[in-house]
Amino acid sequence: HEYWHRGWFHKLGTGSEADVLVAADEEVKETWNGAVVSEDGQWLVIFRSLFNSNELWIQKVGSDERVPVVTGMKGEHWAEVVEDQLLILTDWNAPNYRLMAAPLTKPGQENWRELIPEAEDRLNVVEPIGGYLYANYLHNATTRIDVYSLGGERLGEVKLPTVGTASTSGYWSRARTLVTFSTFTHPRAIYRWDQASGELSLEKASPIDIDPTGIEVQQVWYPSRDGTQVSMFIVHHKDAPRDGSLPFLLTGYGGFNVSMKPRFSTLYATWIEAGGAIAIPNLRGGGEYGRAWHEAGMRDKKQNVFDDFIAAAEYLEREGWSHRDRIAISGGSNGGLLVSAVVTQRPELFEAVLCAVPLTDMVRFHHLGLANIWTEEYGSADDPEMFP
Repeated sequence: HEYWHRGWFHKLGTGSEADVLVAADEEVKETWNGAVVSEDGQWLVIFRSLFNSNELWIQKVGSDERVPVVTGMKGEHWAEVVEDQLLILTDWNAPNYRLMAAPLTKPGQENWRELIPEAEDRLNVVEPIGGYLYANYLHNATTRIDVYSLGGERLGEVKLPTVGTASTSGYWSRARTLVTFSTFTHPRAIYRWDQASGELSLEKASPIDIDPTGIEVQQVWYPSRDGTQVSMFIVHHKDAPRDGSLPFLLTGYGGFNVSMKPRFSTLYATWIEAGGAIAIPNLRGGGEYGRAWHEAGMRDKKQNVFDDFIAAAEYLEREGWSHRDRIAISGGSNGGLLVSAVVTQRPELFEAVLCAVPLTDMVRFHHLGLANIWTEEYGSADDPEMFP
């Protein structure tokens, strides 16, 4: 089936015919359905989701009673069981997300209380590890990790090696906290974080043998067509000229709440070593600056995404970084739609286009494969208001 996504319980060593259906939607074919077992093995958190909204239930393992946490598909809510509480990361009345808590015995929305309030930066995820809550924020498309107690008291910040992208992993019942970190100049490595000493120590270095010391990264802001300020990463060799001669790879995505964050890429490093440079703008439609940023690049506002990308190329030329004869653009999937749209609208602005697995038929896409699920982001041509 292309739709009717379901979640099953499978016991290792048995045939699939013995699997037990755990999560399903018998009415809407486009939803995703599944379940997560709590660390202590006592609870199931069951979800039903679209791209931007979902429903949750909890169920005691061994019981048939499924208790609703939040229904109605009104916003995003992701939950985890910690001790006798359900912790819920949500954008309900909080476009930049916040963390709520509810007793497992009464998990409904009317019993939620705020544990970590909404901040200026988007709250990506909260990981409960070793008796602490690690709150992962996006600050100007880079990672910041704050540490909280289970009672909601802020205890400090994880000191990362430099500006980049990081995530934490571990178990609530164990003290070992691992931090995975990478950035444009720093291949992905794993560190151990000691909350007591506030020290980060290297656990596992990257096997990539590269000297990144010659690579420089800048984050700039530029105006889009409507005056909106858009952030962009520019990655280049420290001796790169600013005379318009630098070949640039300009790449972006701009959709589905996806954030373009600093990461190490051997392709980028090789390209820079060969004399090129990279530009990655944080286009509207992405998730870098919360729900409002995402919604400013959805449906009838999709042109904003293309305008942001076109303005990025114009900035590179205007500021002496490159010239339209030396700018190549690339994008895949929703990013393939992006580059195919901008090269159609402004063909004179780019010298080459790498367009990978693109979505280009915006009138008929919802009839192809399982692409009807994307109408949540793009709208549907069957809707007379959305067709234009």
